[in-house]
Amino acid sequence: MLQQTIPLVILLAAIFAGIFLNNKKADDLKADFQREIARLDDKIDNVSAKLEVIQADLRQFYHLSGKHEGRLDAIEKRLG
Repeated sequence: MLQQTIPLVILLAAIFAGIFLNNKKADDLKADFQREIARLDDKIDNVSAKLEVIQADLRQFYHLSGKHEGRLDAIEKRLG
């Protein structure tokens, strides 16, 4: 009976070790995913900030070009 119990204990220990190692790998994988998600979130934030600056610059450009277009129209009316 003791001879049958020892291999069973070894088998159960090996199974629990495998479960533990698989859980450890899963935790490592989860941590890797979380780091990658955080890195991508930072990149998205940077791109969003740059887009906001570009939109502000475009608004200013179109505002100024509209003013200049109005002035050119006024000059053309006076000349023509």
